[in-house]
Order: sequence, then C-alpha cells, then structure tokens
Amino acid sequence: MPTVAPYDFDSHVEWAGFIADEPVFATVEGAVHFPTRKADVFSIHDGLLSAVPTLKGDVLLSGGEDGRVVATTPSRGQQIYHQTRKWKEKQAAGPKSAHAKANRP
Repeated sequence: MPTVAPYDFDSHVEWAGFIADEPVFATVEGAVHFPTRKADVFSIHDGLLSAVPTLKGDVLLSGGEDGRVVATTPSRGQQIYHQTRKWKEKQAAGPKSAHAKANRP
C-alpha cells in the first residue's frame, strides 16, 4: 500500500519529487526541503524559478531570479553556473550530465 505523508511549507512549492529516493520539495522562496531528514533545508536561491532532476534522479538542478544554477543533493547545494541579470527560467537535464537552460533578461 502506498505511503502518503502530508508536509506543510510557508511558501508555494514549485517542484516536488524524489532525489536519491528521498522526497524533496523546492519552494519559490528558494529553499529545497528534504523533510525526512528534518533539519535538511537548503536556501539556494533568492527566488526559485525552475527545478528539474537529473536523468539518474540523484541531483536536483534549479534556476533562480539570482542568475544562478544550483545542483542539490541530499547532502548539499552547490552553484554550478552564474550569469548576472539573467533569470534561469527553464531547464532540462540530459544524458552524460548535459544541462540546458533558457534565460530571461
């Protein structure tokens, strides 16, 4: 039988899914929550616009109003790209760690 677990957040959830077999929620305020780890919340953006898991499902790639692209795992968030004054609005994850992003000026 499937497990259903309710979680409450203070802002709108932009993306929900699983990373490395753990539930993950990315909110528009720029936080990535791993609620089964209780204390694991990563503040990764000043305004999250997009999020997409890698094809392996082990990393969440996110883009924000701050012009950053961040790779988040259950243990940490790490900036992998930055471009000032460009919103990272849409993203796609591809094979062999390929990553595509669309900017909005």
